[in-house]
Amino acid sequence: MKPLPKSSLVRIRVRGSCNGVLCLSQDDNKVVTSLVAVHPLRKECYELPPLLSCFDFMSRESCGLGFDDSTNTLKMVCVFLKGLAPPDDLDLLRKNLCTMVHVFGTNSWREIPQAPSYPITGEAIFSNGCLHWLVSNLDSQIKDGGREIIWFDVKKEEFGLINPPKRMCDLWRVLGSDHLVDLNGDVGYVSNRTMEVWVLKHKEWVPHCRFEKQIIPYGYIDVLGCWNKDGDILIKNRGGGKYKFFVYNLESGVLHETNIVGPDDGFSPNIIMHPNRLFSIHGIDTNSFQMKKTDLKKSCQHLLSYY
Repeated sequence: MKPLPKSSLVRIRVRGSCNGVLCLSQDDNKVVTSLVAVHPLRKECYELPPLLSCFDFMSRESCGLGFDDSTNTLKMVCVFLKGLAPPDDLDLLRKNLCTMVHVFGTNSWREIPQAPSYPITGEAIFSNGCLHWLVSNLDSQIKDGGREIIWFDVKKEEFGLINPPKRMCDLWRVLGSDHLVDLNGDVGYVSNRTMEVWVLKHKEWVPHCRFEKQIIPYGYIDVLGCWNKDGDILIKNRGGGKYKFFVYNLESGVLHETNIVGPDDGFSPNIIMHPNRLFSIHGIDTNSFQMKKTDLKKSCQHLLSYY
């Protein structure tokens, strides 16, 4: 990775986090060219080996960073499609799904025989030893707009499927997609059309909160995570071409605007909420694949300067 000018089509994107370590990708016109893990607190950086297959992180592919506590290693998991796969042909679809795993400290990727039931999308949420993604909009079998959740057990390297929570109220937004979020270490499910937030507890959905219609500002809502240990929620809102940030108080049900200022150019600010932990990337058993000392070091310094 190299520092990029603001006008470049190449972008740095956050793909997930685990134990205080962030996974970043460098995308050239939405095609991933490299993956890096950084620890903002420790100022550490680890470059992953290049993927042999084309990986574009579009609407039906994704990756995630998880921790295997049985071997004390981080694993990067990437799921992508090896060929064309129309959503109405499930046999062909599942045949073309491919799962690649990289164990930090090794010098390669390996393909595993397991693959999810459907293509995945979005940022992965790591919780209780598993990575979680939403099934892509194109492939979801849920008719009312919700989407299934694919989970991956990082230790066993097995996939599973969880149905979305059943909404408890009527829809009051036509537009808006559901998304997953890390809520103090648990998987949160956000329905943008009902403004309900759920938390996954022991493979069951538990209601966390519901935003009342009259307090939600106009525009798209994105739940970024918990603001504090009490479960209050940080919300990003875009209305009138500008981004604003609010904190929803779980106890009072009141929404407060924060002093976080978004960019003036209309681009979405990339705010990442994750716990700061002293887990060291360098403390993992490493062997043949060492961090580069040239471009990677400069790139990591550039990336870490944003945190």
